[in-house]
Amino acid sequence: MLSDGLRLQGYGVALLSAWWQFHRTARINAAANILFDKKYWR
Repeated sequence: MLSDGLRLQGYGVALLSAWWQFHRTARINAAANILFDKKYWR
């Protein structure tokens, strides 16, 4: 339960990922996790 004096604001998390399969047995993966780093509550 939240007290009357505590207000939590909304938050957003951005995750980007991409991959490229340049050969049938080889693939490159790239990821950028938690962009725009901002503290948030769960």
